[in-house]
Amino acid sequence: MRATKNAVQLAIAFFMATLISAEEIYSIHGSGTTNPSKCFWNIMSRIEEQSHAFTRLTYRAVGSGTGQIEFLGDVNSNTGVLVPASDFGSGDIPLSQDDYDLLYNDVTGKSTAVHLPFVVSGVSFFHSVPNVPQGKEGLNLTSCLLAEIFNGGIDTWDDAKILAKNPNLKALLPRRALPIRVAHRVEGSSSTKSITQYLNMKCPDQWPAGQVNKKGKEIQWAPNALPCDSSGEMTTCIRGTEGTIGYLDAGHGWGEDLTEIELENKDGNFVSSLDSFRSGGTGVAATVATGGIESFDESFADVSLLDQTGRNTWPILVMSYVYVRTNIASFDSMTEDNLGLLRAFLEALYNPLYINMCKDFGFTPVPADVRTKALATMNEKIDWVSTSDKWTVEEGIEKKIGQGKYKISPKRRQYAEFERSTLTKDVASLLKQTNQNTADQSKMMETLAFLLEEDGRIQDLLKLLNKTDAILAQSTMKATNGNDDDGSGGSDADDRSRAALGLGAVSIALWGVALIYFLVTKFVLNM
Repeated sequence: MRATKNAVQLAIAFFMATLISAEEIYSIHGSGTTNPSKCFWNIMSRIEEQSHAFTRLTYRAVGSGTGQIEFLGDVNSNTGVLVPASDFGSGDIPLSQDDYDLLYNDVTGKSTAVHLPFVVSGVSFFHSVPNVPQGKEGLNLTSCLLAEIFNGGIDTWDDAKILAKNPNLKALLPRRALPIRVAHRVEGSSSTKSITQYLNMKCPDQWPAGQVNKKGKEIQWAPNALPCDSSGEMTTCIRGTEGTIGYLDAGHGWGEDLTEIELENKDGNFVSSLDSFRSGGTGVAATVATGGIESFDESFADVSLLDQTGRNTWPILVMSYVYVRTNIASFDSMTEDNLGLLRAFLEALYNPLYINMCKDFGFTPVPADVRTKALATMNEKIDWVSTSDKWTVEEGIEKKIGQGKYKISPKRRQYAEFERSTLTKDVASLLKQTNQNTADQSKMMETLAFLLEEDGRIQDLLKLLNKTDAILAQSTMKATNGNDDDGSGGSDADDRSRAALGLGAVSIALWGVALIYFLVTKFVLNM
């Protein structure tokens, strides 16, 4: 019986393999920074869903340093040419001048690499100091205070230098001399490089040049600092030890609901990265940083978005790049059709239909002038073959043409994805229509609406459901007691009762959406 079952399974597998092999699968594969990985995966999955032909797009989130190593590749012993291990690389830092020079062709006098900047994001500092709120009433720090904290010069939260910028902090601290614990990345990362460059730029006396993150260089952090090997571990480090401060990609910190500091910017204003991004203060920095580069096949080694001017500008901005070899068509892995798919993916990074999805993850698409230079560089400097432009995105409804083999059509969707987006938009609409009377409830509803209405960010939903239920419990308790602080009861209690009922309905709806989402993703998509 077991042998018969195995034979049937083998037969089915062979039949499926035969069907797939009858239709060629086109693929591209990249690797690099973890920062915009969700952004990449989102765009890649959309292209796979919307393609007529079978496509496979993958991205390994392994860090900027590894992404650059794999982009450079190894020297072919027969030809002496550096052969890349990936079809494209990505990083939040440009190639160093030395690495850029490795790809410079002395015969043609041209580089064989281009930098394509596509989004701007930030690196920020988050903490777990008890009782300290988020926002303007929270923890205000300057660059030099941060330098002294991270080098161990300041080791308690009630230090006089910190209290001078935060007069209300002393009353919030749970005890005197609360120790500061510093969390830092272990391996080199774009976030470590960004914050160490920034601290050296602003406070060289407290953070000398020798403390800037470079290959093979060990940084001397504060004594008893916590080593954290990834963004996920950094989150655990911050949450796990009271009074810890660490740094990570701003969008990751927002998604984890960590408490952020307010940092003094170049204009002398205390800002958070979240408020800065919401106010749109990032595009100008990208324009200024790339203003002196005419073509993006030039070196980006000196490009920096640190400490740019602007009333609401966050001081530690980073630009995420895709690295592409101009001679990518000459490598064995790149057939003409795969090359066309690579071109379509790169163009999607500048198409609002796709790149705007990345706003959900804390990124701002590059401004129009940077976008124009990137597209011009892509079209003029990369050695595309003549048929590499046959992969195109359907605009509106292109009759007959829209059903072409190489047409990527936003009209082509999967039902499960359609259902998820419909459900989340309905819930977002419900949230906006629900009136709440307390500041906490209003803030919660606003946050949930923001997360859900953009593009179905259900992955963040579960993080907020427990908070919603906690508020519901508090509201229900107050409504049941029916007592105000002055003992008068009355309309305020009725309002709280209505608010509790409204929030209860929303909570039930949200848990329903979460359940449907898991049923769809775990069962329907795996059938």
